[in-house]
Parts: sequence; C-alpha cells; structure tokens
Amino acid sequence: MDQVAATVPEVPAANIFAEPRAASTAPALAWAAHWIAKHDPGGQMLSLHADWAVGDDRAFRAAATHALGVAAEQDVLVTVGVKPSRNEAAYGYIIPGAPLGNAGK
Repeated sequence: MDQVAATVPEVPAANIFAEPRAASTAPALAWAAHWIAKHDPGGQMLSLHADWAVGDDRAFRAAATHALGVAAEQDVLVTVGVKPSRNEAAYGYIIPGAPLGNAGK
C-alpha cells in the first residue's frame, strides 16, 4: 500500500485498499464495493486495472466520466472495453449489448 500511496499522494491513504494477499480481482472488487456501499451509499466505484496503458488521457477521462454517468442514470454496472492489440482468450470476450442513454457521446 505504501508504494501506491507514494505514487498518488493526492489520494487519501484511507481511500487506498490493498489486498492482504493475492486473491484475484473479484474478491478485491467485492470488498471495495462493500466498503463504498457502507461508507458512502451514493458513491460510485471505478475499477482500473494495472495492466492498461492509457495513450490518450483526455479521451480516457471522458469515457470514464461518461460510464459513471450512465451507471448512475440507468442504475447499472458499466463495462468499458478497449480494443485489444491481440487475441487473448484467457480473459474471455465482452459482447456489447444495446446502447443505453446517451451512449457513444
């Protein structure tokens, strides 16, 4: 946790969650979602994975802001995908559904 806190000093240490042991993504997300629901029932959660490379910061922030807006407006979980540079079946594939709200803006 100390390394994460040093990397993003503008984030309060109390808002940084570190797995006590490697348990995979799902348990970590469930833990964080539970904590947020308990401490800030109107809060939103954005899960970002460390293996992403963001080339266009402005576009990425716009997509994240839009996704959070759709999630709040529609009361749904929103998944934002990135176009892969190669096939990787180990992670599965997301098949897009019909757009919600102002999707694509």
